[in-house]
Amino acid sequence: MIKKCFGYISIAIMVSLLLTACGGKSGYDEGYEAGLKAAQEASETDDTDETDNSYSDEMESDDENELFGEIGSAKDWSDADQNYETQDYSYDTSDGYFAYRQVVSDPQTGYPVAEVLVPQGWVAACEVNWDVYDVAFPALAHVAVYKEDGTAQMDYYTTQQYMMNSKEVAGYSEQSPEGVDYELHATRLDYQRADEYAEGIISGNLSSEYSILSDVPNNDEEFGQVEQWYHDYCISQAQISQQALGSAMQYDLLWDEVTQARKYFSYINQQTNAQSYGEISTLVLGTQSAITTPGTVHIGNIVDYTTVWMPVFIQVYTAYDEDSYNNNYDEYEMISDSITIRAEFTSAMKQKGLQLADQVFTYIAQKNGGSSGTSLDTQSEIEETYDTIDRTFEMWDDVIKEQNEYALEDGSTIKVPTKYDAVYQSGDELYFGTDGGAPDGWNKLYETY
Repeated sequence: MIKKCFGYISIAIMVSLLLTACGGKSGYDEGYEAGLKAAQEASETDDTDETDNSYSDEMESDDENELFGEIGSAKDWSDADQNYETQDYSYDTSDGYFAYRQVVSDPQTGYPVAEVLVPQGWVAACEVNWDVYDVAFPALAHVAVYKEDGTAQMDYYTTQQYMMNSKEVAGYSEQSPEGVDYELHATRLDYQRADEYAEGIISGNLSSEYSILSDVPNNDEEFGQVEQWYHDYCISQAQISQQALGSAMQYDLLWDEVTQARKYFSYINQQTNAQSYGEISTLVLGTQSAITTPGTVHIGNIVDYTTVWMPVFIQVYTAYDEDSYNNNYDEYEMISDSITIRAEFTSAMKQKGLQLADQVFTYIAQKNGGSSGTSLDTQSEIEETYDTIDRTFEMWDDVIKEQNEYALEDGSTIKVPTKYDAVYQSGDELYFGTDGGAPDGWNKLYETY
């Protein structure tokens, strides 16, 4: 029986531990059953389990990238009335940039989703897909900030989580197919490093041919700090997982890695039939573990492998032509650096995740002849998953990006690229540029130390 001492551990790993400890199987049992049956027949046993698979090997969409909708498509966001907002500026922008702080909300639920700095002449909007098959991240938010003249757009997508499972027994190996597991409320997708994932997003969302023009390299020394932090985190998770399994089974961390991609690309704009340009950035956390269950003399050990990977964020910048790309790039960086996911949206996802986790654990228990509920601390497990993402963003901001933190008038803080000499505020409006370049009466902000 699995110990009820999970502590803080990834919700995806916890589901895997439960399935393994309870003998549960889902979505990849045909090869496993064949191997088990052959071994059992060889030892003259006859106690194979019946398998109940509630699984679809087709993604909820034809391709997982369709979850993200269209990028750089100049979508008419004005239908989302509460999200559509413009700001009337009359300031001289020759010495810097003006922007205002805006909270964008989900049109379906009204939940505030993100806070973003919107430059002069840009508009912010948001939409949320609440039908994502994942317990930890059951919603995908898409924040779009675009120029009113249609020449540039930035699309930002929140964290998603995927998993993949395989099993080895009696000389047979079988991997679960890609697709949606409706009972475990999980999306299985083969692991992709950030480079592959980024190109998949581009090809899956652009109906025209594209070309990768260049890759922006990592700063190896600074990026190594992020990798070391994630490795240490995975080791701590492995220790907790072994404690949860007890001495009857063995938990091994096989590998972990952090990958980053930032690609500059071109494509044919379907509306203008002209060459357009874009940049995509993403950060992927990945890890694989193995749980070994001692077998019999005839069957041997049973090994369950679980790969969990998360694109922490995706952001895509697209522009009408090369001049538009270059002229709007500073404003794009301002937008992308400023996006903050609101606590209201995170809380709504957590609550939905807890409900889904209860359903998943009830299903596992009933499938294996146990009780209809669980006393596991699912709140802690989901909290830990979100804490991991929060810490990743902190590391990303503090180590990779060159930013200074400023204290705003309401006591909150904002991180600003170091290329701006000064930051001023007036209400919800902010100025980034030269010292003394803001209008009269604006308050100068100061760095926090």
